[in-house]
Amino acid sequence: IGMVLGADNPPFLTQKLLTAQNVFFLGSVALALILFDSGFNTRIADFKSVALPASLLASLGVCIGSLLFAPVIMFLLNISFIKGLLLSSIIGSTDAAAVFFLLRSRGLYLKNKVKSILEVESGANDPMAIFLTFTCLTLLENTFSVNGQLSFLIISLLKQTGIGLIGGYILYIVMKHVLIRFDLEQALFPLFVLSFVMAGFALITRIGGSGYLALYLCGILIGNTPIKAYTTLLKFQQTIAWLCQIMMFTVLGLFVQLGQLPSVIWDAVVLSFILMFLVRPIMIFSILSLFKKYTLHEKLFISFVGLRGATSILLALTPLVFGLSFGEIYFNIIFVMVILSLSVQGFLIPFVAKRCYVLSASQTVPPERTSIDLPGLVQSNLIVYELGPYSAVLQGQCLPQWAQPLLLKRDEIVYQSNNMPSLRENDKVYVFAPNIQRVSLLDRLYGNWKTKDKLGIFGDFPIAPSTTFGELKNMYGLEQNESLYSITVAEYIQKTFPEFDIGDRFTFGEIEVVIRDKKHGQITALGIDIDPIQRNSKISTGSLKNKIHPR
Repeated sequence: IGMVLGADNPPFLTQKLLTAQNVFFLGSVALALILFDSGFNTRIADFKSVALPASLLASLGVCIGSLLFAPVIMFLLNISFIKGLLLSSIIGSTDAAAVFFLLRSRGLYLKNKVKSILEVESGANDPMAIFLTFTCLTLLENTFSVNGQLSFLIISLLKQTGIGLIGGYILYIVMKHVLIRFDLEQALFPLFVLSFVMAGFALITRIGGSGYLALYLCGILIGNTPIKAYTTLLKFQQTIAWLCQIMMFTVLGLFVQLGQLPSVIWDAVVLSFILMFLVRPIMIFSILSLFKKYTLHEKLFISFVGLRGATSILLALTPLVFGLSFGEIYFNIIFVMVILSLSVQGFLIPFVAKRCYVLSASQTVPPERTSIDLPGLVQSNLIVYELGPYSAVLQGQCLPQWAQPLLLKRDEIVYQSNNMPSLRENDKVYVFAPNIQRVSLLDRLYGNWKTKDKLGIFGDFPIAPSTTFGELKNMYGLEQNESLYSITVAEYIQKTFPEFDIGDRFTFGEIEVVIRDKKHGQITALGIDIDPIQRNSKISTGSLKNKIHPR
């Protein structure tokens, strides 16, 4: 739509209202809100599980990719290295929102491990791409010595990162206390957060920090904190994020000069395929090879889904804002590369996901969830499951007391828990999840999973509660503190985590121990999961600070 409207080049739009400076300002605000929403929707457990590899991809990975791609651009376009590095930096960030939207539209869902690293990488790599872009623009405008350039880069990076991280945390602390203590109307909470986020972004950017990094960090922290009006804020943030994406693509389309595209299209096509199938795979494999938990197929898929989005087009405006002579050429090249990325890679993503075996084992789409926004229940959910032929509850699977359904809907009749009939296929059941850590187990109990046996949900096979950590070391090579070798697994869990319940999972090294049954406050049955599908909690015998309370 933007390209069609911009084809006639209406003077009142392009000359007075939609100048490059104005559009870049609007796009910067929109990008800030998108990054805050991205952090707000990221679960802290998912972030922790991929924090190191995703952080390396979002920082070092963007640098490696830009440095690898710059010589190719320099050779193909016959320009200087700094100009090539500028173009590679502009196209350096990825957009995972497009990936997940395309997969959801086909009814496909990624494994948690792959989904988490793509989400965190795409949310965190924008600040580095922005930093590299403005660094190149500054270098093109000024003359530095070699030592001056290096010291400028290091000081600028440390300053923006440090102020951004500190500012984001301070912004979170202030926002949390205000949201908890202020008694506002529900409709005013989203407006307060919106104004607070914009003010914080402006202030942190003004004093030389990375406002984008600050808002992403603040979003993660506040989104995982019990606050008032959480559900209202969640829906509002998602709406604003989509509105910003639509606005960015529409307005930026006005700047595309259709008459100039033929002159750059072949260069853009060649650069796009080199970026897709050479530069990004090299970057991904060089970093993820440091982590043994990612298989070859998973690394291939992560390499392929580096879709480029609105951030790249926004950064393509920066040469125009700085008044550089090649600004229009860069913008047109970036625009073509983004469109090719979204179309070619986007079209092939479902096919590649199936061939790389990265799709979730669930046979149905994720169930509908409604957050319960009441005092003391801000992390609770009411989840609606439609039972399928492989649902474990239809195969005789015993249920923990906290996992019993509250309501059942069958043939337009609603049954309450006190008069509920036996469950059948196609029934809709409403189950209460006391916290986010319990949702995964409910998905495996009520979701349409194919399991080898009804006990598969509670581990691959049972182990005796009297099993010691020393015996686990002998059987599975589990390395723990020697002081634990004589202690039984059940004794350790009962003593360290007194709030345990049936279905709770505890991670020890590469295995998970699952509580299958208990009686009179004592564990009577345990299961062991050698290759767990999802981690419900990140609990290590080496650090009790990582405990996530079952209730």
